[in-house]
Amino acid sequence: MTEQNDQKKASESQESENQEKGILSAPLGRRAFLTGVVPGAGITAASFMLFSPTQNQTPLFGLKTPKSVLKKYFVDEFSQPATIANGTPESPAVLRVAQKDIEIFGINIRTEFSRCFNGDVPGPTFRLQAGEQVNIKLVNALAPNNADSPDTGCPGTIDRPRCFNTTNLHFHGFHVSPMSIAPNGDVVSGGKNDDVEISSDDVLYELDPSTTGGSTEHPYCVYLPTYHAPGTHWYHPHMHGSTAIQVIDGMAGALIIEDPPADKIEVDQDLLWIIQEIIGNNDGQVYCTKTSEEFTVNGQSQPTLTIKPQELCRWRFINATATPRGFMTLRFQKKNSDGNYEDVTTGVYRIAVDGISHYGQAPEFMECMELSPANRADFLVKLEEGEYRVLKDKFADAKAANKSSTPQTLAYINVTGRPFYSPKDIPSKIPGCFPPYLRPFDTSAPTPAKNISFDVDKQNGTCPPTGQTPTSFQVDHKVYDPEGLDETVQNVDINGDEVWELTNTTGAAHPFHIHVNPFQVIEINGVPVPNPIWWDTFYIPPKSGQTNGSIKIRHRFDNYPGKFVFHCHVLIHEDLGMMQNVNVKGTGIPPCEPSYTTERFTWNPESSSTNA
Repeated sequence: MTEQNDQKKASESQESENQEKGILSAPLGRRAFLTGVVPGAGITAASFMLFSPTQNQTPLFGLKTPKSVLKKYFVDEFSQPATIANGTPESPAVLRVAQKDIEIFGINIRTEFSRCFNGDVPGPTFRLQAGEQVNIKLVNALAPNNADSPDTGCPGTIDRPRCFNTTNLHFHGFHVSPMSIAPNGDVVSGGKNDDVEISSDDVLYELDPSTTGGSTEHPYCVYLPTYHAPGTHWYHPHMHGSTAIQVIDGMAGALIIEDPPADKIEVDQDLLWIIQEIIGNNDGQVYCTKTSEEFTVNGQSQPTLTIKPQELCRWRFINATATPRGFMTLRFQKKNSDGNYEDVTTGVYRIAVDGISHYGQAPEFMECMELSPANRADFLVKLEEGEYRVLKDKFADAKAANKSSTPQTLAYINVTGRPFYSPKDIPSKIPGCFPPYLRPFDTSAPTPAKNISFDVDKQNGTCPPTGQTPTSFQVDHKVYDPEGLDETVQNVDINGDEVWELTNTTGAAHPFHIHVNPFQVIEINGVPVPNPIWWDTFYIPPKSGQTNGSIKIRHRFDNYPGKFVFHCHVLIHEDLGMMQNVNVKGTGIPPCEPSYTTERFTWNPESSSTNA
């Protein structure tokens, strides 16, 4: 109880501090009207309860919720997700996964059934420094899997929707070990519940729910190397067969690696924008049909952010979507004198993508930017007085995705008040330098490219529960094989460089994502890319006529041997087979050890066995 009281006091103290800074915590921002704490709202909790009973309450005086009244009088203030301590081995941070009805407030007010972390969408934010570790106890409090359903129960059929309540964690963007440790001390990949003692970024591990209605749990220990680049990343489940359904339900949160003091850009506000497509009550449907076109920011529908003229902000965008509708072009727009919105001509400058800063370069002005599902982008923002919005527009090259996506305002920005007397400046160059694992490639000698294709094929069967014929999504004309036999695995050497040419034989774009190691895109559709930058997710253009789309990437496999995956980050495609294993063979840093450890382990399986 003492620990709980201390945590409560710390939470209350943090909330108080956030309110003084004008930043609302996640629960306060979305539910402020229930407590009467709505800055500038002028409506008490009692008066608002006349209009907004909770799901299990009867409206006072028999009134139904008049949404027109809510839209007129209630504007949801832009909130930030709650933060959580990184934990220690003795007292890990707890991420509890459970089912819950969540309320999404703002312009469009609705309730959705959700699987979520710690009762909120998005989950809490972790903030840490290079060289630190994250210790997490993942608690699976979901209901038992539906074993009566041959399509969605467990173990189910590989490369089909299944095991919706089995889960795990992926630390997307982290350059860390992809392995686990068995009870006997062996370094292993994958396994279930008690087969594994503790995991790093091992997405092949599976935590089943309790069969008796209780909960199960599993520890994670993720050690950042001392030289890890600072940046914006995120965590989400990665259980093959249920990844999409869980991410769509809201299971995602931010991972922020802070800049070292010498390289820190001083800003007035550092704000997260976690973009999600929350679709509740949809088990199975999401794999078959168009089910939603409403996107949220930090769990809110079209919130309003109020800042001051000349206030310098850092905006960290995370595209935490899972369907083709998640392809988007972010547009930063200002309302003109005619009342129409136009793209800005100044004030928004990109400084990083996928958690890696453009070191030594000038911040790049951008009135818009394309984001594939899983991409991140950081901007420095400094605006003049006026009314602005961030628009989710169509992604021009996604083609098929645009058929089921319409433009939507993600958030409104009011720039008002007295300008800052001594405003902070946007730096002429982005401070810092690339760490060793992002060192320049030696391109003096040509490197032959591996050719890998992303394909689709119609299969017999049904797509639960609609009865539609499903599509088989493939890599190299094969669906994902968890056993990873030689023909369905990429074997690479530790610390080696490789060039891969990724070909898209389909009419839709597929965002390629590989775990552990980022890459540079050096060609798109055969055209060289000048001054390539680092990504961990990049879309492969769709087929045009008889010509396949393609990108060519260059990457290296530094420091961490083991087994992990690459896949399409339209997660409904990944669950349906568009994924492949990677074996990094050789000797390197084991899981749950700091980068400076003298401990080493060797991974050299004959195929992709789970035992070292």
